[in-house]
Amino acid sequence: MWYTIIVNEGNEDKPHNRKELLMNRKKKILVIDTETCGDIKHPLPYDIGAQIMDLDGYVYEAGSWVVYETYVGQRELMKSAYYANKLPQYEIDLAYGKRVMKKFFNIRRILMDWLIKYDVDTVAAYNTNFDVRALNNLMRSIMDNRFVRFFPKSINFIDIWAMAAYAICGTAAYQRNAYEEDWFSDKGNIRTTAECVFSFISGNTDFEESHTALEDVEIESAIMLYCWKKTKAEQRSIIGNPWRIPQKEWKYREARKDGII
Repeated sequence: MWYTIIVNEGNEDKPHNRKELLMNRKKKILVIDTETCGDIKHPLPYDIGAQIMDLDGYVYEAGSWVVYETYVGQRELMKSAYYANKLPQYEIDLAYGKRVMKKFFNIRRILMDWLIKYDVDTVAAYNTNFDVRALNNLMRSIMDNRFVRFFPKSINFIDIWAMAAYAICGTAAYQRNAYEEDWFSDKGNIRTTAECVFSFISGNTDFEESHTALEDVEIESAIMLYCWKKTKAEQRSIIGNPWRIPQKEWKYREARKDGII
């Protein structure tokens, strides 16, 4: 990925120079993505990708895991996966070691260890509500429906989707690009997907989102970095339906044809 540099490889836990000491003081964020099966109201993750990064774009840890309990234990349910057409590629990736299959609580243990190791108190995703709900759903399913959170109660959550809606999707430049590329829903709303937003900020009009967890984490992290200094704290928080944010500007510009055509 164009913005990342892996700085902590291997098992070294202690910084050995001034650069590493300074990096250890930087705020770090866990960016996470899930690919799910099941219905939209009760999604269950079968693919989890995550990375620990700072706001300069340095990546300290990254991981990609196929969830055993869902991928193997729920074969019929897996047919409901939104991107079920990608499942044959998972078989190839698993066979060649590109992806690793682990039990859900082992994945959680790795992520909790990262949070402690890097003193992380913030988790981000593109549509954070959805990913956290999916992770909580599987926790509760495994724990016989006991109310158990995947992340500690102390964690703060930010939503990259909201950040993009405020910082990018309402701008004349993005909306002009959306007009040219026909980024609209069936109801005429301007699209705010990670695929469209990353296509805009990267200048790659042919970009197609992978819809595999770690690969999506990488583009969503790039969007987060692009938006961070352009947004206020309240614009990074989880809000309902972030796609609504740029629609008013679009309807206004569409009416005036101002900066669109």
